[in-house]
Amino acid sequence: MCAFFNIFGWGSSDMGVLLTVAMTTERSLAIQFPLKAPTLCTVKRAKIVSLCLFFLELLKVGHFIYGTRVSSIEVTAFLCDVDLTSDPTYAIFYTEYWPYIHNVFLLVAFIVIIIGNIIITVHVKRSEDSKDMGEGAKTAGGGKGGKMSSKSRQLSMMLIIDSATIVVCTLPFSLYVVVDQTFSLFEDTPEGRGQSSLIFAIVFYLLYVNRCANFFLYCVSGARFRTTLKNILTKNSLKERRKKAQNYISEATNTRNMTSASSGFTSDGEGGDKVSMNPMGPSTVSGKVANEESKGVSMNPNGRPASTTSLASGGAPGLGGTSKLERHYGYGKA
Repeated sequence: MCAFFNIFGWGSSDMGVLLTVAMTTERSLAIQFPLKAPTLCTVKRAKIVSLCLFFLELLKVGHFIYGTRVSSIEVTAFLCDVDLTSDPTYAIFYTEYWPYIHNVFLLVAFIVIIIGNIIITVHVKRSEDSKDMGEGAKTAGGGKGGKMSSKSRQLSMMLIIDSATIVVCTLPFSLYVVVDQTFSLFEDTPEGRGQSSLIFAIVFYLLYVNRCANFFLYCVSGARFRTTLKNILTKNSLKERRKKAQNYISEATNTRNMTSASSGFTSDGEGGDKVSMNPMGPSTVSGKVANEESKGVSMNPNGRPASTTSLASGGAPGLGGTSKLERHYGYGKA
């Protein structure tokens, strides 16, 4: 259990930094090489990079499986600790080398984040400067101007804010670990130990603030994130989406019916301006004849109206009856 706590605790914090590094790098490449971005920044490549970073982090924190133990009974500040008594070699590794491995890892991550944010910030600044000039360029030369899309600008700003938060919240802990193990900042007295514990608690919980703050930072800096969140949290959002879907279906049905009515066809052969399939008569039954047809009068093959009684009796074509063709297309219905 303690091995899991240490691996998950260190690993989740580091993976947050690594994924931000990957996103910042990808965004910087997309800005610097826009023509190559569709081939460089793909979903498949993002999955591969994320998986590689995950295994790299497991390799970094895997030693906790070997060197973790439950704290002694007199320790009440934390549950799990690192065993520095069983194996002298591991004790040397953890006290002498592990802090520098971790801090070099963070230092490289911070450098990449800072460089990437500089590239993104410069590009966003240029985009803002050219935003007002874009309309003039479009008017003069018919071009689109040089401004960045709203979606791209929001993503860039979210990355900049997230990266700055990582540096502010993670760097103090790394500096404290290096300085505390290199120099004796506090005396080995109750007062000195209390000061050391207070500073450690402050910089340690900044790591948790970094992980918990992302949600709120995205709400502040991302309009699309806020819109999606609002749709999720709104009680009637599901009902509204269903209502919109029903309205869309109703509009589509009405449009289809109007099209059918304007073309003269109906679903059951009754009403509307019917199309006559009689080769000897007029092409359509409309106007006065259509009004009479709705009263039970139809056109026989000779063009003369047939009464409802004779049509119902099923007489011969042209003699007041209906032919198979007429019956098929609905003529003579009362």
